[in-house]
Amino acid sequence: MRLILVHGYLAPTALLWPLARRLARRGHEVELFDYPSRTPPFDRHADALAQRLAAGHHPVGLIGHSMGGLLIHRAVAASPDIDVRAQVFLATPHRGAAAVRRLAAIPGAWRFATGMPPGAAGVDVTAPLRGTAGSIAGLRDVMVRPHEAALPFPSPCLTLPYGHNELVLRGRTADAIARFLDTGGFD
Repeated sequence: MRLILVHGYLAPTALLWPLARRLARRGHEVELFDYPSRTPPFDRHADALAQRLAAGHHPVGLIGHSMGGLLIHRAVAASPDIDVRAQVFLATPHRGAAAVRRLAAIPGAWRFATGMPPGAAGVDVTAPLRGTAGSIAGLRDVMVRPHEAALPFPSPCLTLPYGHNELVLRGRTADAIARFLDTGGFD
């Protein structure tokens, strides 16, 4: 399956290379979507991802880390004709992120969160999403806590003993994603 991996806020695309290699070894055609995460507006990045979805062949699976998952939600909503088979969200703040709200409360700190959606409250996610959708959270993640990463409707959710960026670097995460792409679940 064609997979598009989307990095999070302040993360370089290179952070996704180990995950991309692991998924490619399993026979997937993996693409990385890069965008300037600190440069607003958020919707411009989502539009660019929607164009990327439309430009390639289908079906497609989408894997988003942190803010990259929020971009996926917006891009899929803007692309009703795209055959999306699976969406996997890694530490995506579906219910907002208290850590970002605390940062935004500090005078002048807004400059460090200019690429985030207003209020860091997440984005509207309505069920059902197209294809299967699941989330993976990090037990040691201080940026997006496991309860903040859960989709707001019943869906497979896995919690692993990793931190925020560590999730994308671990083989166990890649194994869980591959299982989800094959079966629609993490078991």
